[in-house]
Amino acid sequence: MNTKIIRKIMFLFNKARLATAEIILPARFFVQERSYACFYKNAFPGFRSRIAEFNYRPDKLSRDANRWFMLNLILGQVKTCELGDYAELGTYRGKTARVIHQNMNQGSCLYCFDTFEGFSSDDVTSETKYSEVDVNAGLYGDTNMEIVRRYVLETRDEGSLILKKGHFPETFRDLENKRWRFVHLDCDLSEPMKAGLEIFWPKMVAGGIIVVHDYNGHYAEGVQKAVSDFCRNTGTVPVPMNDSAGSAVIVKNIL
Repeated sequence: MNTKIIRKIMFLFNKARLATAEIILPARFFVQERSYACFYKNAFPGFRSRIAEFNYRPDKLSRDANRWFMLNLILGQVKTCELGDYAELGTYRGKTARVIHQNMNQGSCLYCFDTFEGFSSDDVTSETKYSEVDVNAGLYGDTNMEIVRRYVLETRDEGSLILKKGHFPETFRDLENKRWRFVHLDCDLSEPMKAGLEIFWPKMVAGGIIVVHDYNGHYAEGVQKAVSDFCRNTGTVPVPMNDSAGSAVIVKNIL
């Protein structure tokens, strides 16, 4: 079939899809103008090459595509920072850790801090007092270090992944002098979130980035309060990401 005819058909189909969605959905819903596959195809070249490096597959990508696109761009940006390692607080089964590990600088290490047994009872008790959010000890406990190691590494160098099992910040001992390019805080609860921000921030390299998961998400009240208090005290600004998890980005001042 003629290419121009195909394009015309696709244009009319997309127009009908948008019109239908805008009629059916409430006004508060944002209707995506283009599919992610179409967006990728028409994106600027630098973005396309980044996603190609990221092994982009429109049919297999997580439902929260914005999150993975944004993480990829951020990880690409911190590669130009001075020497530093990568960290994640709250790894669960290693989905985000794998993305970080695949996109970090060669010669760097990824440190993953987790109980690998779910939420600790102490943190859950503190959360109830701090934000009155009702969560259960042991939630996200269906994981272990071997599951994460196997999923993140595949055939890559095992020395570039260091799993720290236990309660944070006790598991941070002997790492006080480390410098960090990128940190992902996905601990869901206010106490470990506060500890993570206070411990990692002073050692972030200039231009280094912290991504806070659930800033506007499921456990938003406690996490958002912890992040807001930290940013107010440090004079920083949490910039929201447009992912479904409600993440936020905090960048270390270059000056």
